[in-house]
Amino acid sequence: MFGLNWMKLWPWSQRSPEAAAVDTRVVASVSAAVSAPARERPAALLSTLALAGNEYLAEEDIDRATLGDLFSRAFMRVSYDKDGDLWAQDSDAPRVMITVDLVRRMIRIAAAWRFKQGTDPDAQQRLAARTNAAFMMARFRAVEPELFLAEYFLSYEKGLLAAQLVHSLKLFGRIAQSAVREHDGEDALQ
Repeated sequence: MFGLNWMKLWPWSQRSPEAAAVDTRVVASVSAAVSAPARERPAALLSTLALAGNEYLAEEDIDRATLGDLFSRAFMRVSYDKDGDLWAQDSDAPRVMITVDLVRRMIRIAAAWRFKQGTDPDAQQRLAARTNAAFMMARFRAVEPELFLAEYFLSYEKGLLAAQLVHSLKLFGRIAQSAVREHDGEDALQ
């Protein structure tokens, strides 16, 4: 079918077993990466790992109380509203609401801002479109006449690491806050 001799395309030195052995050699192993000095790791990662360790949260153990305890151990301000919803806030991030969807096995992290009175509905939609175009981690949308919402969904099916959850919450807070600061050029939010 093919009229080409494929052996002519590769030089003999590349086809030799000695060359193949050199190219497939393992340069670094997983244990070498784990034993790296702590000063090479980012400070944010170290604080998350130190607070949550390698604690594993099983799927059946994830609920509002467990998450509230985890976030309080990570030195976040944790509170519950009158409906029993969990709220958490990191030092320089917006206050976020955490809900657990037991059917879909998803954790929803959401932050909300109020629009200023008299803000044009088109300006609200433009703000949502600008932030959605610039940031992929969170979904931004204008809901109701006066509310701007950022939300992120994290699956906990088969469980998850506590450090992953704490880091995701902190990352969401930073991204949502910077998105609002960067893209609210029309000064639509309070």
